[in-house]
Amino acid sequence: MLFNVVNTLQHGKEDTLVLFANAEKKVVKTNELKEETVADVERLLVLDNFKGSVGEVSHFYGVEGLTGFTRVIVVGLGKDATISPKALKSVAAALVKKLREVKASSLTLLLPENLLGLEQDDIYRTALVFVEAINFNRYKFKRYLTLDKPEEGHADDCSCCTGVKSYHFLTDKDKAGAFEAGLTDARCISAGIKLARDLGNLPGNVCTPRYLADQGEKLARDYDNITTEVLDEEQLEALGMGCYLAVGKGSANRPYLTVVKYNGAADSNERPYVFVGKGMTFDTGGYSIKPAASMEEMKYDMCGAASVLGLVKAVAELNLPINLVGVVAGCENLISSTSYRPGDILKSMNGLTVEVNNTDAEGRLVLCDSLTYVSRFNPLKVIDIATLTGACMVALGSRLTGVFSENDTFAQELVDAGKYVDDAGWRLPLDDDFRADMRGNHADLTNAGVRFGGASTAAAFLSYFTKEYDWAHLDIAGSAWVSGKNHLATGRPVSLMARWLQNQVMAKEAK
Repeated sequence: MLFNVVNTLQHGKEDTLVLFANAEKKVVKTNELKEETVADVERLLVLDNFKGSVGEVSHFYGVEGLTGFTRVIVVGLGKDATISPKALKSVAAALVKKLREVKASSLTLLLPENLLGLEQDDIYRTALVFVEAINFNRYKFKRYLTLDKPEEGHADDCSCCTGVKSYHFLTDKDKAGAFEAGLTDARCISAGIKLARDLGNLPGNVCTPRYLADQGEKLARDYDNITTEVLDEEQLEALGMGCYLAVGKGSANRPYLTVVKYNGAADSNERPYVFVGKGMTFDTGGYSIKPAASMEEMKYDMCGAASVLGLVKAVAELNLPINLVGVVAGCENLISSTSYRPGDILKSMNGLTVEVNNTDAEGRLVLCDSLTYVSRFNPLKVIDIATLTGACMVALGSRLTGVFSENDTFAQELVDAGKYVDDAGWRLPLDDDFRADMRGNHADLTNAGVRFGGASTAAAFLSYFTKEYDWAHLDIAGSAWVSGKNHLATGRPVSLMARWLQNQVMAKEAK
């Protein structure tokens, strides 16, 4: 798929011209278009009862003066000169839907570069957000569909096709550099998002803890500056990871902890950023069994791990000058005669004992030992990503990621990064009162606290294992996938995390 910047209209080279119009039915960017041609398009919009609302689409054939194009598509931008990243994503989604409908194959787009503002960073951001959204909405998970033939020129398991092979953005010369940089970074980050979505959408009988480990090893084969180490059950036992191992006892698919190291800094000894992903490849809830309704969606309980692998890929594509460690805590929570039970007392890697009140609060048990393990890397910052609590969904719904940190600056950086790319996060509370709720009866801690404030008590539990470094927790229980009949992984929060890392690099370079 090609996204590039061009400086002239190439009639006859592309089959579709994409224009954008406001609520006054006026085309907002008209480079190289004759006045009479623009007037014709605007007249057609009036006849089509086009209102110009955000994401509204009209299309026409045989427009006078544009006969080199098979069709002209016009997408509404609303009444304001600038729009939000969320609105820009809606514009991209509407465009992709129309492109599928008309079976377009190549485009020239006259997208206004200043939709998000007038500065060079706004131009970069417009390209970044728009192209990420194009790629997001192009995505289809078709690997196991056999009744429908693939689109021409695409493989049977193609997961991201609309039939469009190229997007050419006609860009003003003074804006071309920033816009092209946005296109390039969007391609890199979209590659990571796609990996995370592909892994998330795989069924549990395919995507096992070993399969996740294999994907970490594949990244090491694909990129020269990535190395991967896979720790098996015996190694985890030698490390004293009693909580992690207890969760995996009931499954024939044994747990694996996968450590993926990206070395992009000039100094190989520079302290790394560390990301830890919950990789519960299927979660029945154990003996505290989940309801049958929608249990098939529990294959998505490894989306935290998928996002870590996707982030590593995105960072490698971006070639960021940092060191990064991605830790994938792969495990499966099933029911058998060897499964752990409510009432069991476990010993964690850092020595704290944990009483199991609920076997469906398993993610924090896998994460607590993983978070203890990563202190050996002397990290700059640690972020864990997990589909951890239904309580986070109750509090924030399905669009927002829950952000937890005791470091106000760190938390705000993550929220700001999400806002920049519309991969939104919202800070939730974490303090000593919630930590007190996690104190145990017959053990130091319990893995399931009081009924209310469940997202915060889960984060508070994890905080007992993160004393040696600066840490944040992202609860993606609501944002990791779209639920329901057409359930599908989102790849979030790869975009948020990639932007946060880019901001860290820029802040360091500015010193």
